[in-house]
Amino acid sequence: DVKAADLAAVLDKVLADMKKIEDPDDIAAYVSNVDPYGEGVTTLWNAAKALQKEINEAKAAVATIGDANYDTLAKAIENAKKGDVITLVKDITLSETANIPEGVTLDGNGKTVTYTGVKGEKSYNSAIVLATDATLKDITVQGTKPINVWDSCYGVQAYNATGVIIEDVTVKGCNAGILINGSSATLEGTIDVSGNGFGGIEVSKGDSLTTNSTLAVKGTVINTSESETNPTAWTECEAKGANAQGTITGTDWTQVFLNNGSEESPKYQIFWFMDSKLAQ
Repeated sequence: DVKAADLAAVLDKVLADMKKIEDPDDIAAYVSNVDPYGEGVTTLWNAAKALQKEINEAKAAVATIGDANYDTLAKAIENAKKGDVITLVKDITLSETANIPEGVTLDGNGKTVTYTGVKGEKSYNSAIVLATDATLKDITVQGTKPINVWDSCYGVQAYNATGVIIEDVTVKGCNAGILINGSSATLEGTIDVSGNGFGGIEVSKGDSLTTNSTLAVKGTVINTSESETNPTAWTECEAKGANAQGTITGTDWTQVFLNNGSEESPKYQIFWFMDSKLAQ
């Protein structure tokens, strides 16, 4: 009789050998030639099928949480718990907003999210929305709509949240790169908001929100498309800059108050420029 421990030891060695096989279709052929005790084929065959299933799932995965594979980001988000890290393993295209739950990290792993969504029932159309204590890192968000036609399109939004961290993120091809909306957030690493139609970062609050926004800049911000009409950051305010909806700390950017409307229908805003000459 074969001892269970002996069979387990052999099975471990066989499984290790099978994992070295690059083509999963060759696993079955390998198993058919491996039967160390004459009665282990069923066990090995079942193990081979399980391994092949694992390999196929890994090939189809676009995101992971630990060892679990998911073929859509939406499924990974559905299964994420506070403290989990969702890691992208492929570039993906999103037609709907990805809402990252409280306390969850989305690690882009250097991948690109292309956003094709359109403005829906909510006031703001964003590729990725972050809840309280959520983190977004190491990712590029690429918009696809005309950037100079205002449609409230943002690459990343912190909505009614606190403790949000945005780290090593690039956003381009949107109306604006990042919206801090009635939230507090921190920028870390390198944040690139070049190539957006109306500006880099809006720090304001929606009509339904009551909390002003705060943004702490602890990393490096890049905006190669900064101009007099395309600031690196801006907020809404009242006359002479009163009651600004957002504040920014940790920078030496130049702040300027503007009326981007008319005398009859004013639109008061504060712009922040990295290039002080643009504020003159």
